[in-house]
Amino acid sequence: MNEKANCTNEPRDFWNAADFEDTVAAALIACFETKVRKNRGAAPADRLTDERMAMVREAGPYIASDSRFIVGPGWGAGRWSFDLVNDKLPMSGCYAIRPSGKVAESIPGAYLYMMHVRQVTALGKCWEKRRAGTLYEMLTVHTDGAGINGERRFFTVASDGAVWACDQRIQHDSRGPVMGAGRPVVGPDEAWLANTEAWGSVALQSLADRRFCWTISAQEKNTRAHLGCMQEEVKSLLYARSLPMTATGRKRPILHLVEAHKRRLKNGTDVDVTTFLRGQQVVEFGGTIFRVNPPAVLRTEVSKSSQTRFFELAP
Repeated sequence: MNEKANCTNEPRDFWNAADFEDTVAAALIACFETKVRKNRGAAPADRLTDERMAMVREAGPYIASDSRFIVGPGWGAGRWSFDLVNDKLPMSGCYAIRPSGKVAESIPGAYLYMMHVRQVTALGKCWEKRRAGTLYEMLTVHTDGAGINGERRFFTVASDGAVWACDQRIQHDSRGPVMGAGRPVVGPDEAWLANTEAWGSVALQSLADRRFCWTISAQEKNTRAHLGCMQEEVKSLLYARSLPMTATGRKRPILHLVEAHKRRLKNGTDVDVTTFLRGQQVVEFGGTIFRVNPPAVLRTEVSKSSQTRFFELAP
């Protein structure tokens, strides 16, 4: 899960995508969404609630850098899995993407897809494990113009790292899951189980990989999003402090940051990130607060005072 090899001395740039600002804005806007829609396809106990969404907002969606990669089912256990040899299973976290391709087709109209995972000790009602292992609850959340939709699922990570979706047996009628006698008991199909295992593995791998990444946390009011990045992007955040927002000061903070990044690379301006831990780690533009979080793997390389000061938000 380490950074892809870079065989040149050119700066590694992952912010040139035209939709970068939209991606970050979508993550922040999604946290402001308050209308939780009733998912009639999920059992009542597994629908999203205000309390569950508060947990998602507290964690804040993490958007990984394009420099990272995921290990798919062609490796290791022959199915979606997690590398227990080199990585430690995350306790909790929220991973997010902008839907595209087949994902966008499966949830039309959604502008952000989030997976909040956390280790739990017990399954919900009518759930059962298909394999023993570390148990996770996963909230799948997608946001569109009509509000928030999604559901709760469960999966386990077996001793060999394989991810297994948990099964659910519940009574259904033509309206969806119901409680009561005399109705057929239905379980999830293979596609649903495979989907759960894939996203569970992707979320866990991405969250575990955060310890190798610089992260910029953008916060507006009580919402925040975490942007996986590399040192070039951190340099641009520090460089952006010296640039005016615009004559009127109304440019969106994220757009200002992206333009500063492109301008710095074009001008060949460099910033010494190694001295950053002795300086200012919080930058504010127009009401949006940006906090830089160094990779957790650097923790042991700095003094104890710096560990306390700069790594409080590190995963």
